[in-house]
Amino acid sequence: MAVTSRTERNAALLLAEGALWVLLIGGVVGVLAALRDLLAGESGVWSSPLRLVGGGSHPPALHATLDPLDAQLQLPTPITGGTVDAATGLAPVTIGPPVEATVAWGDSGGLTQVELLVWQAPALIASIGVIVGSWLLLRVVRSARVGEVFTMANAVRLRWLAAVIGVAGIGYEALASWGSNWILANSAAGPHLDTSTYSMSLVPILAALVVAAVAVIWEHGVRLARDTDGLV
Repeated sequence: MAVTSRTERNAALLLAEGALWVLLIGGVVGVLAALRDLLAGESGVWSSPLRLVGGGSHPPALHATLDPLDAQLQLPTPITGGTVDAATGLAPVTIGPPVEATVAWGDSGGLTQVELLVWQAPALIASIGVIVGSWLLLRVVRSARVGEVFTMANAVRLRWLAAVIGVAGIGYEALASWGSNWILANSAAGPHLDTSTYSMSLVPILAALVVAAVAVIWEHGVRLARDTDGLV
């Protein structure tokens, strides 16, 4: 039974390690894809080698919300009267804002270098965060395979993981919301868009706090184990 249990444990750790390697490689591909869109263009110096990652470069495009107060736009008129819709014979419905749209540039030349960087920054931050986080967890899993999982080194790695999740998560959320609105506001479609609304998720902060708490508990357990060994 002990041999079977050890074998199953090693198999589970190998599976976890393989999944982390997939995440790490995915993060590298994400970085290369973002750099492709940032540096290559259709005819740039880096176009041919970077085009191998995810195909050719594509025009920048961002999701946007049309400004319902813009008099030049003809948003759907709310339909509230009557008991039957004249076109379908069904119960009437109300149609109104917000109306979503996609703002696309003809090519990357439509954005300045700073706007291109802000456009790709969320993807770069997320991919780098995945790479660093996966590597830290790989070190933890590898230490578990040799029976040295409850160590101070792993506690430090978990602290770093919490920091990566927090910093990368907040950076991604801020740039994905503020950065997109800033680019849209500076575009030719800016006057017709609602760029005053920002949203940020608290999930990265909560996840970072959870991992940080695990790191503290982990470190406390390691110190307790050391003190116990010293008493024996």
